[in-house]
Amino acid sequence: MIERLHSTLPIYYFSLRSHDVVYVPGQMLLTTKKERVALSRYWYEGEPEHGIVQLAERLQNRAQDVLQRWRKHFEKPFSPECVTIYLSNRCNLACPYCYATAGLESSAALPVISLPIVEKAVSYAAEACAAAGRPLYLALHGGGEPTVHWRLLQQILASSRVMTGKVGVDLHTYIATNGVLSAEKARWLAKNFDQIGLSCDGPPAIQNRQRPQSDGSETAALVERTAAILNQAGKRLEIRATITPESLARMDDVVRYAREKLGAVSLRFEPVYAVRNRNHSAFRVEQAEEFVGRFLSAQKLGRELSCEVKYSG
Repeated sequence: MIERLHSTLPIYYFSLRSHDVVYVPGQMLLTTKKERVALSRYWYEGEPEHGIVQLAERLQNRAQDVLQRWRKHFEKPFSPECVTIYLSNRCNLACPYCYATAGLESSAALPVISLPIVEKAVSYAAEACAAAGRPLYLALHGGGEPTVHWRLLQQILASSRVMTGKVGVDLHTYIATNGVLSAEKARWLAKNFDQIGLSCDGPPAIQNRQRPQSDGSETAALVERTAAILNQAGKRLEIRATITPESLARMDDVVRYAREKLGAVSLRFEPVYAVRNRNHSAFRVEQAEEFVGRFLSAQKLGRELSCEVKYSG
């Protein structure tokens, strides 16, 4: 339960175990219940208790600064510098934990974004970048797998280059892929994208179980081949790994495999989501502490192996 502590400024409080927490966007302070009550009386009743005025003024100044920066941001015209495109939810894999429809055949009826819509978005953002003197970042995701729309992917990239070229804006490109594609396509990605994110859940025993192809066949060997092609092309390889309750105890193994076998310089862990109508086990609240402990261990190993290990949460 979060309650407002000040009548007009964004200052709030909530209880956390034995402490009260005073929160201003961007800052949290642990306080005692006595201090929290004193702050409330000062702001609502004008009763300045000893020692509370300085803290109250510091919180007020912070909150006023937040409001000023928000108003400035809110009133500023929309000027995007990045276009992130989800082509569709179609995919060539059948990961048991995924929200997307498994397999290309069963997902054939799902909508796919149209090229004219993408071109409008890129054109708008390119003009904003030109006015700001900044490059445009183009990111292609799938929601499923973007490379299953191979022709559309190529059209988007070519069209974006034309539009940014017309207004004199540099284009930086990124694509996220599951790496299950032909060697020819992998080489094309390496040649045409500045940065590539590769999804892989870990060593073959984990990868093949958690990320099979739609026909049930294994994917680890294909992902390893794609990673090798990207490394040979000099790409900075980033790996995204979904951590499930089954792979929780093997975080260190995932780091070692991503670094030593796939050549990753960066690795991001994502705990699996609970997805309705999906037959997979999700994390329980009581597993949070173990997740954190194993993540910190994996992060330490990553530093030793010169591989940055992150967790978006």
